[in-house]
Amino acid sequence: MTSSLNEQVQKILSDAVNAPNGLPGLVFGAVNTKGETLVTAAAGELTTDSYVALFSVTKFIAGIAAMQLVQRGKLTLDEPIEKVLPEIADIKLLAEDGVTLTKPKNKITLRMLLTHTSGFTYSAGHPALWKYTQARADGKHENSGSKEGLIDQPLVFEPGTSWAYGTSMDWVGAAIMRVSGQTLEEYCAENIFKPLNITEVKWRVTPDIRPRLSAMYLRKPDGTIVERELFPHELPEGPSFQSGGMGSFGSFPTVLRLLGALLAGDPALGLSAATIEEMFTDQLDGKRIKLTGEVLNKPSLSFVPEYTPALPADPSHKGHGLSFMILHDGLPNGRSPGSAMWSGMANCYWSIDRTKGIATLIFAQIIPYFDAAVTGAYFMAEGAVYASLAAST
Repeated sequence: MTSSLNEQVQKILSDAVNAPNGLPGLVFGAVNTKGETLVTAAAGELTTDSYVALFSVTKFIAGIAAMQLVQRGKLTLDEPIEKVLPEIADIKLLAEDGVTLTKPKNKITLRMLLTHTSGFTYSAGHPALWKYTQARADGKHENSGSKEGLIDQPLVFEPGTSWAYGTSMDWVGAAIMRVSGQTLEEYCAENIFKPLNITEVKWRVTPDIRPRLSAMYLRKPDGTIVERELFPHELPEGPSFQSGGMGSFGSFPTVLRLLGALLAGDPALGLSAATIEEMFTDQLDGKRIKLTGEVLNKPSLSFVPEYTPALPADPSHKGHGLSFMILHDGLPNGRSPGSAMWSGMANCYWSIDRTKGIATLIFAQIIPYFDAAVTGAYFMAEGAVYASLAAST
């Protein structure tokens, strides 16, 4: 790629930082299937050396770990996961009144957990579960930084009958730890990071990375930005439970390297071509999961707008792979139909476009989620990469 691409992307990020009520910092990068970095740029407080709270970017890492264990016969996609996690059999189904609990009829599988069709959700976006959580005597919820309130919440629908974003990947993390006998950090370090010769993903804020950890910011309703307190899992004492859904921290080059490895099917990941293909296959095909992508096209509620806003229904054609979403329609900035993507609450976003051989990543550390300045910069920076690619072919 040309130096003009670097200049374009640098200007996009700098404009987003220097605008009125501009972002505290941004980092963007793109990599191809050869592992070549096409562009990396940073503006504001964030640098490529910064550690950030990845929140739900953690999910694709846990997805890789889970599928390694499926390949090794330690986990299975379609058998009841209670064979590994017997405590999940005790989880009840919550009625719409937010009080009544009954025993679910269907068994939860790993495939359901990896596709968010298990029946678990986040309380901040569901009226009945919000009521239930607010009534808990211990006051625990999914952002408490503890196991309690994260994977002891009830279901909100029968497993396999709908889709809801939530704590399913935290249960996946629990399964990984149970069958491996290791913490998530230990397992991923040994089986994912070390083979790729990377080290900078942690589930704890250790003293050596504390000086590199980015501050966390909040955009207030009037558009102004203020620094806010850290989340419990970012504090020096660390979380009491290593979450597969939102618990990790990482540096930009490390996460971009991981995305590039998944894009390229790097043998160091320990995943066969068939396993990777299954991960990128839409599971909401009426067969693997007896649902279609229509279940994804519904508005989201928010009882904690400081974390994430209520969002309208998105009618675009989407699906779900094993731990990430698939955009069947692509995006008008050049991202191909069938690309995979996911994000993290502090406005970190990634995409893997296997058709055009590009993975992209942007980091911010600001809430609420889906900040227009971040998503706008990401859309434009990624568009510049696609335009540069088209010009060079």
